Amino acid sequence: MKKSLVGMLGLSLIAPAAAIAETSFTIKNDVNGTKISTVSEITRDCAVKSNDGKTLKITCDANILPNNIQFTIEDNKGNNIGFINASNPIYGSAVVELRDPKNEGVLSTCYASGKCVIGGAIDSKHSSGNYLVTHTEGDGNIILIKNIEK
Repeated sequence: MKKSLVGMLGLSLIAPAAAIAETSFTIKNDVNGTKISTVSEITRDCAVKSNDGKTLKITCDANILPNNIQFTIEDNKGNNIGFINASNPIYGSAVVELRDPKNEGVLSTCYASGKCVIGGAIDSKHSSGNYLVTHTEGDGNIILIKNIEK
């Protein structure tokens, strides 16, 4: 009886950990001549499922610890033209920022609510630029890197 009680107690403590949900996060690049490059930073509870340069899919375990993901965006010459920093991408408090690689200034920000704030273009010398916007696809929002003409 004592062994089975200890076994049941152990199983009941392990079961909640095994039931931690895995959530997916997708960023799509809609800008010709650019690609999503290597993920340079990712917390241990997240993993890159696929990255073909146009679509990056990440999964994270839903737990109480914050998650952070960072990756670069390159032009067709291999130059780093921007980077994405995503904090807590699986929670309602998710923030995804497109940043300038020269000074790390925030160019545009999208929140889990779907609201995006545009601060500036990657290349401020031109009238158009690459920004973050949300795009609804299927049952959820996808962060989309898009060129917007001003």
